[in-house]
Amino acid sequence: MWIVTNQGFMSIVAKDRNGKASGPDLKAELSVRFRRPADAARLFPKHEVVLTPHGDYACRVFATRGEVAELMFHMVCGLSYNNFKSSIPKDDHALYSAANAAWSDFGKLQDGGPYGTGKYSGGSDYSYQRTLGFAEYDTGGKLVPSKKKEAQPGKRKDPFCDFCGKRRGAENLNEHGLCQSCEDLPEALASLG
Repeated sequence: MWIVTNQGFMSIVAKDRNGKASGPDLKAELSVRFRRPADAARLFPKHEVVLTPHGDYACRVFATRGEVAELMFHMVCGLSYNNFKSSIPKDDHALYSAANAAWSDFGKLQDGGPYGTGKYSGGSDYSYQRTLGFAEYDTGGKLVPSKKKEAQPGKRKDPFCDFCGKRRGAENLNEHGLCQSCEDLPEALASLG
């Protein structure tokens, strides 16, 4: 399991300090691996940080499943930001850069990349956002039209412009799903068919 927090990146695997697979009970040990020892010390201050400079991760912390779950529970309960990347400390340029790269790379998992299937993102088709009020995923993870009713013009909840893909707020999009910056662009108008 990979977890990226605004305090560091960690990889958690079911291995104890002897390299054996750990069981499912809460007292079973997990190997929590870090690229940076400072992240390990910050997230697990009561645990020994084992340096592994020749391993695939710079260091490890061995903690029980219960301890890792408790850390995650407290992080989720204390979550107060509305944008993850913006919550990363301003002086941690390396983590901010890595988070941006991960956001972009994981965005490739969806059709059309991080901004969907609109022309802005290089997709060949436009997003379902303009025509559907709801969407579902099929068993292959592909976005498909929902059987629910279609969105009515002016009543959309989606905040993204269908042409540029930028978050503008649903109230700032016209009946065609375009923001003010895009609504007069010839190529945006041509996309409406």
